Order: sequence, then structure tokens, then C-alpha cells
Amino acid sequence: MSHISRRSLIIGSLLAATGMVTGCGKQAGRDATPASPAATQRSDLPVDTATQRFELPADFVPEGIASGPGNTLYVSSFGGGIYRIDSSTGNGELITDGWGTESTGMKVDESGRLFVCHGLGGDARVLDTRTNAVLAHYVFGQPQTILVNDTVLLRDSAWFTDSRLPVLYRLPLSGDSLPPPEAVMTLPITGDLVYTEGQNANGLCSTPDGGALLVVQTSTEKLFRVDPATGLSVQVDLGGISLPWADGLYLEGSTLYVVLSQKNQVAVFRMTQDGRSGRLVNTISDASLDAPTTLAADRDRLYLANTQMNLTTFQQSAPGSRCWVSAIRKA
Repeated sequence: MSHISRRSLIIGSLLAATGMVTGCGKQAGRDATPASPAATQRSDLPVDTATQRFELPADFVPEGIASGPGNTLYVSSFGGGIYRIDSSTGNGELITDGWGTESTGMKVDESGRLFVCHGLGGDARVLDTRTNAVLAHYVFGQPQTILVNDTVLLRDSAWFTDSRLPVLYRLPLSGDSLPPPEAVMTLPITGDLVYTEGQNANGLCSTPDGGALLVVQTSTEKLFRVDPATGLSVQVDLGGISLPWADGLYLEGSTLYVVLSQKNQVAVFRMTQDGRSGRLVNTISDASLDAPTTLAADRDRLYLANTQMNLTTFQQSAPGSRCWVSAIRKA
């Protein structure tokens, strides 16, 4: 394997296969306006209640997923688009067709703002979920040089992983105001988390006590605790349990959910408050899972975005096929 990450290769092949080429960027100034009418055309898609899945539009290969106000889910795609689903009905609409690069990890804050990572675009945007307007645009590095993969929102900051460089990006937050573009801070990662060939820092969440960050490294199948003040990383003691094909993380209280993409499983750990150790308490699987990447949750269900991709052979679904979001019980 070269120094190009697995996901970078997959993104390139997907964009080529589906015709969603990264060169088709928006015009200057487009960020300050809502999505175009064409991008918000509704598509009322059925919910398969037997298998608890929400169908996505044809050729929409999902990457990130986030829960919003009420019954709302947001799903990002390798092609850059973002699709909104009402989980109570399954009705959905494409709220934007993107900005010329993939959309990856996402989170919605209490003010209804959607924070969206843009992978190899090297940047992130913040959208108003009521109007779909872009509220802010943050550039972390040169496109194709870094890979902004996932984000987590803490009380006073938003954090972002980079799958190519051993750093985290921090965006300070205060109330309902968003900081200027120059407020972005880069925190080098030191200690146990050492970058290798393949996919590095991927999923991201906080520790249960909110005092540190948890980062999963796909290439080594390990979880790390990162001090947000110093960048010092320490491997989390999971009792000898490895995390093959680990991708998205989701923390609820002291329970950590880890997506094991090619295993079609979610590993469930009970974590200590400081996040330094955890023990495996469950492994969730479901027949509807097919190479899920990330997950969101509500009171009793987990929502997983399925890509149908084989990350070992780089095989993908045929053009025109449809991926889906699985809704499975937590227990």
C-alpha cells in the first residue's frame, strides 16, 4: 500500500464512477446562499419497516451521518451532497449537492447548526439546518494534502481529525456566534498515536467526563485518548480487544459505540469516566448492515450509513444502485 490512504483511493474511484468529479466546484460567493432549488427537490422514499432501513437516492454513497432536531437525520456522501431524512416517515430531500469535494463526518449542535467535514478538500463548513445556508467556511490545509475526516462538538470547541497528518484541528465556540476563519488552531498529536500507512485518525468523540478526546486509528485497530491541551496521546486499554476496520465513534454517557465497517458490526464498550480504559459489553450486528461507516443515535436506535463497499478489494456497488441507512436497536 502506498502512502495514499484506503479511503482516499475509494473516494477517487467513487467520484470517477458516479461522475461526481471534484473539479465541479461552486461559483465564488455561493457559500453565503442557501442550496439551490434543484438541490432541495424532495424525494419521498419508502421505509422498509421489516429491516428498519431508509433508502437513499441512486448513486448517493454515504459517509457521515448526524442526528438533528426532532426526528431529523443528515447523511453526507462521497460525492459531496447532504441528504436529510425524517426518521419518523422515511421522507427525505437533498439539501445541497455539495461544494466540489466529498462530505465526510458531521455533527449538529444545540443551535441547529450542521458542522460538515470535507475530507480531501481540507476544509469544513457550518450550515444552518433551517435555511440550508452556509454560515461559515473553515480551511485547515491544502486540498489533497490533508484529509479532514470527523468532528465532535464540545461545550467550547469543535474538533476535527486529519487522516493524513498527525494533528487535530480546534475551532473555538462561544454561544451562538461562530469564530472567524483565522481562529482555527492546529494541535500536533504526540505519544502513542503514531501515523502509519493506510487510514489513520478516523472517528472522534469525547471521553465520558468531557476532559479529553477519543480517536480511533483504523490502520492499527486501536483507540487513543488525546489530551486537548497538549496533544499527548495514550492508547486506551480495551482489555486486549482490537477494532478491525474501525470507523465512526458515538459516545452516550459512558457507553462507546464503534463501527467495525467490514465486519458489519458495532462494538459496544463501557468506558471509565476519564476514557483511559473500557471493557467490551456487547457486539451488535444486523442483516441490514453492509459496510457501514458512521453512526448516529436517538433514544433506542442506532442509525448507520451503509456504503456497500468492499474496502479490501475496493469493489463498489454498480452505478445506479442505492445505498441505505439502517435503523437498529441499541441492545
